[in-house]
Amino acid sequence: MSAENNIKDIFGEIANLVKETGAVGMPEVERFIEKQKTDKLQELLDYFRVCVKYQAFDLEATRRENEVLRELIKASNQ
Repeated sequence: MSAENNIKDIFGEIANLVKETGAVGMPEVERFIEKQKTDKLQELLDYFRVCVKYQAFDLEATRRENEVLRELIKASNQ
């Protein structure tokens, strides 16, 4: 079981205990869980941005390399 699942289980148990006891504080637990989800989503979006930037860089480098190779082929055929 992953650490993320363990954390979800722990917070689920906390939420259940709060519901069962009728204790005040459920909104705080829910806000904390939502904050964790938001943080994870932000982390994934940041990673996605880096991946897209790398792909754009790699595509441009490949285009430049192809251009140079085509020029070498033309030069060798003449």
